[in-house]
Amino acid sequence: MQRHTFAMQIKKGELSNYRRTLGEVWPEVKQLFDKYNLRNFSLWSVDLIVFGYYESDDNFIVDEDFLAKSGELDSRFSGIYDWISEPCKPMRLMFHNYGGVQEEKELVYKKIFVIHLFEGMADEYKRRHDAILPSPEEEHRHSACNNFTIWNACDYVFGYMEIDATLEREKTPKHKEFNRIWETSMLEIMEWVTNDVDWLTNEYHSNYYCIASYK
Repeated sequence: MQRHTFAMQIKKGELSNYRRTLGEVWPEVKQLFDKYNLRNFSLWSVDLIVFGYYESDDNFIVDEDFLAKSGELDSRFSGIYDWISEPCKPMRLMFHNYGGVQEEKELVYKKIFVIHLFEGMADEYKRRHDAILPSPEEEHRHSACNNFTIWNACDYVFGYMEIDATLEREKTPKHKEFNRIWETSMLEIMEWVTNDVDWLTNEYHSNYYCIASYK
């Protein structure tokens, strides 16, 4: 299975136009996904940032027909957004922990996060993240977290994960303290777009929303 992501920045005052245009092209988007057997698609919005995730078979290739149709759909949004990622090209995969990917999604819910890195900090973010060695407690807690990936484009980081609700457990005081120390140190190189650490900083960030999904 291949995993694919993309991201764009909606221009100020164009969010309603984006949603309206998305509704207009949606039947054609579904046709494209069906033609290439693309699946587990979800589209997320936080403020004016949109992040998309989907999966394909291992033999999926971005061919000329796919590029042409994608370009045609993109043109329908002319003047509405600017790309953060490069259209039809992979974003940088910063981290993955696929775990036991659940094919049946009835007891799974999806989460994302969005981070804005300070200029030139992508490699430092990856270095710090790769340096974390999970404890046995962490490994057990993350057994509920499947299909976890972190992606980078420009100065943004996007995380996607699927949580098995039957395996999820409350964070222990030890883990909460670890999170406090870790997140405080990471604020040296980045700022959050989603509201993941508002509990720590007493700031307000918008929640994220799933604005579209397909099979």
